[in-house]
Amino acid sequence: MAIAEFYQNRFTNPPNQECSRYWVHPMILVGGNVNDGTELIRLRQQFGICGFINLDHNEPEGLTGIENDWESFFEDCLENPVLDDGQGFNRADVRRVVSFAHAFKDHPISINCHVGFSRSPAFAYAIMRWVYEMTGQEALHALNTADGPYGSAYLMCVPKHLVYIDSIEAALSTR
Repeated sequence: MAIAEFYQNRFTNPPNQECSRYWVHPMILVGGNVNDGTELIRLRQQFGICGFINLDHNEPEGLTGIENDWESFFEDCLENPVLDDGQGFNRADVRRVVSFAHAFKDHPISINCHVGFSRSPAFAYAIMRWVYEMTGQEALHALNTADGPYGSAYLMCVPKHLVYIDSIEAALSTR
């Protein structure tokens, strides 16, 4: 898969660092925070995003052009903040995300965390395992060939990624 776009993420510290959004599967776009309502609209129009999973504690700001709130713009959204602390993810969070994603099996979704380096690719792995029934090796291969921030080394670059994958496997071990 390939990089979909580079953009300035205003939630980074310092603000406006360049981040990428990249496809890890034909139906899964991974990246950092969505900046505002205009960007939500553009993601839906440009990439056909029908579902949105936010794993960070930041929400898009400036909801210009969206009536009511940002969640109502998409067919459905999941706000499921998880910590990026290297401790792994709990079963309830993993199950909540994959259950939500299953409803969009045939439609593109966007998974976002702070900059798209750790949590969103890990949960993309979970979705590829649960929703698309890929093996662990196939899902890791998809992450490693996605032209994302880690290229071919998602597990090797940051040790906590292995902890994340292990916690996901434990959460998905029983259907």
